[in-house]
Amino acid sequence: MFLSWIVSRCRSSIGDLLRQAVQSRCVANVPLGMFLSGGVGSSTIAAFASNIPTFTLGFESAEYDESVAAAKIASHLQIPNER
Repeated sequence: MFLSWIVSRCRSSIGDLLRQAVQSRCVANVPLGMFLSGGVGSSTIAAFASNIPTFTLGFESAEYDESVAAAKIASHLQIPNER
């Protein structure tokens, strides 16, 4: 019971800290944009960045191309994504 309480508090704290960190860096007097690779890191930041347009690069080799995953994430978050 105590362990589940600790885990719950950590999740909440990490989410709050991450949200604050991303939003504090999204203050600018020029238009912002961000790279969305389709991985966990950029997807998490995009989720907290609230409506900042994203850009994705594709590769000819399917082994390295994450553009399909990035497009799905952008669609799910309802944010613009240029490929």
